[in-house]
Amino acid sequence: MYAKIDCKMKQIIPENLKPGDTIGIVATARWITHEQLEPALNIIRGWGFKVKCGKHVHKQVFQLAGSDEERTEDLQSMLDDDSVKAILIARGGYGTVRIVDSLDFTNFNRQPKWICGYSDITVLHDLLNNLGYATLHSTMPISFPENPPEVLESLKLSLMGHTPRVEFNNDWILNSPSHAFRLSGRLIGGNLSVLCSLLGRSHNYNFTNSIIFLEDIDEHLYHVDRMLMALKRAGRFDGLKAIIVGAMTDMKDNTKTFAFATNNPWGKSIAQIFSEIAGSVNIPIISGVPAGHMAHNKTLRMGVDAEISVNGRAVVISF
Repeated sequence: MYAKIDCKMKQIIPENLKPGDTIGIVATARWITHEQLEPALNIIRGWGFKVKCGKHVHKQVFQLAGSDEERTEDLQSMLDDDSVKAILIARGGYGTVRIVDSLDFTNFNRQPKWICGYSDITVLHDLLNNLGYATLHSTMPISFPENPPEVLESLKLSLMGHTPRVEFNNDWILNSPSHAFRLSGRLIGGNLSVLCSLLGRSHNYNFTNSIIFLEDIDEHLYHVDRMLMALKRAGRFDGLKAIIVGAMTDMKDNTKTFAFATNNPWGKSIAQIFSEIAGSVNIPIISGVPAGHMAHNKTLRMGVDAEISVNGRAVVISF
């Protein structure tokens, strides 16, 4: 299950959904109330899909949606249910890593299905992408009410196989080879903090010729620097084609503004932190991807080849 996988391996794309198909919803991390989930259920049914919820999705064990065993049971049941064509994780937080090693992907290997979410769900993206399966880095039901229509549409279309392009204006580009350029590679990554928490695994992946996407929320600036250094020292940037940066939301510094007794700032912005990394990796780093902890969280197809086209500030990611 954890064998080393080369990025040139066959990329396994789950079956596209069609009206009448069933989407499963489970909570692998934090719990969600019925009132919080209901708007998303109505939207998904409005798309023409049926919905099946895990039986423990509303259960609360402190901040988790049930015990590790109950959350495992919910996700395992959806993985094994042939009628479920895609699985949306209800919300993030923390907890998926506590159950991932207890999951049995035997039936999933026989009938792959879309796994959708972001943040803590990077645990599942990281595992499945590097086993050759495509996943969707997307908004989650908890966020549906705050997502603009185009974000929800990007998830719907991606589930149905239309893979919409992601277009945006970059905030900054480092190591740009020219004013206009293109590059391609297998898209991997997700939440920076979660990726760093997975570095202690015994298995190893080959990221050669891949593009890594990074996003995060509520971190101190020096934490971002520390995590990037950890990935770099672990060889996770070796052989990459590019780094693309999504939302870096609510970043903090050691200053009185953030309730510290004295001003002792890290002294570098997110752009400057990545700039120092850029000096050693010598690959393009492109910021401003509309994905991550933000309302405008567009869907990215992970674990498959993507092309990035840059023309000045304008950037297009296509699949």
